Amino acid sequence: MRTLLALALLVLSGCIFSNASAETRLRDSIYGFNDAARWGRLDIAEQTVSPAARGRIRHSRLAWGRGLQIADSEILEVRVDEDRQGATSIVAVRWYARASMLLQETRIVQRWQREGGVFVLIEESVGEGNEGLLDLGQPATAGDAIEADPLEVSEAG
Repeated sequence: MRTLLALALLVLSGCIFSNASAETRLRDSIYGFNDAARWGRLDIAEQTVSPAARGRIRHSRLAWGRGLQIADSEILEVRVDEDRQGATSIVAVRWYARASMLLQETRIVQRWQREGGVFVLIEESVGEGNEGLLDLGQPATAGDAIEADPLEVSEAG
């Protein structure tokens, strides 16, 4: 009887820990991506981005560290979908354009999806604030990236 009880507790604890570890992996992906991106380490940040979205994500941050400087970022909210296969995070980023030195804030809405047991970033958009933080146009070609002026940042907002 004790063996049966111990076995039941072991199975139950395994279920609890597997759910916790999925949420832990989600949190690690969100924090890891945003921290690496904040410090200009897109090579590290891209490890948690869906391959289909990597070009867009890289393009959206062309001016980070060049024409604009990130002052701070904070993860405000993480909502896991009911089916636990996706999540949405909201990140507040405080930044300033080097040309004006005016502090701005932008809230980014990030969409995450579970792929093969891990969560990856599949898309992001500006939820509110100055849209100049992310360049959400079409990804530039290699030639365009050389000619583009990374110091041009919209100061509207």
